[in-house]
Amino acid sequence: AYYINLTVTSRWGLSTTLQVKLTKLGVSAPMVDISGPSTITVNRTQLVSLLANGVASECINVKRELGYRWSENTGQLDLSMTPDIVYTTRSLVIPAFVLEPVGSGNDVNVYNFTVMVVALDGDGNPISATVSASVTVKVQRSPVYVSLATEDRMMTRGDILVLDARESQDPDYPTNPGMTFRGSFRWWCLNPARLPCFGSDPLGEFPPLETCTTDINSRITSGGQTFSTPLFEDRIYCRWARGVLMVSTTNFTAGEYIFTVLAEAVDGRTSKQDVRITITEMQVPQIRLEINDPVPKFPVTTQ
Repeated sequence: AYYINLTVTSRWGLSTTLQVKLTKLGVSAPMVDISGPSTITVNRTQLVSLLANGVASECINVKRELGYRWSENTGQLDLSMTPDIVYTTRSLVIPAFVLEPVGSGNDVNVYNFTVMVVALDGDGNPISATVSASVTVKVQRSPVYVSLATEDRMMTRGDILVLDARESQDPDYPTNPGMTFRGSFRWWCLNPARLPCFGSDPLGEFPPLETCTTDINSRITSGGQTFSTPLFEDRIYCRWARGVLMVSTTNFTAGEYIFTVLAEAVDGRTSKQDVRITITEMQVPQIRLEINDPVPKFPVTTQ
């Protein structure tokens, strides 16, 4: 084997060295490398594309046709058992949501992919030594984010405030429409004087929420969803369902309230979002816009 050291030095005297190992074989064999860095980091939501560059041997009378075969070396992914992946060409394309993250927070799951290359005869049979190249793929978790059915708005004092964050998202394992984010929620509220709305927490976090007692014969609508009406008896706020906070605004004063929701995934990733609710004594109509049979439109130019 031969070792080639490459040292790069900046004008400020900083330097770094990379060592390349070159192995000379005693038989004819192709050469191969994989485009890009030797280690890449992706999210589960990303498509991964790896491209091998094979070069046939320059020896006399050596066939120039090359065969490729990819494999995953940690045992986490059997390419031959994954119908959507073709692993016998120079490119390996792994669809999104195939590679899995592990752990929590900044933990990564490590995959190692190897491509093996061999020269082939006219019948597709190997006729040379096999060479290989490898690349490491690290899979990290995507950030979660809060999704509210209705965000900033103006309300008439006395109306019921509904904050529905059930469709908050973990992009790695998306929340389906009508389902609830797999995680937990925390809520805060500051009044127009930027003091806590409820409880004694100086930052305004809600005390432990109790499940709403509701009147199943009465309905309210918010954000296009219909809810049974909460009955505010002992408290003026409650949890209608996991991810849904309901608050009576009867005792609110006119002005802007800031509500904050934090969604926390089961592995500890979090996302926060503020909602500004303006309370007024005037009657505020509820308006919801919906598009029926949407048709995409594209800009047209004559140039």
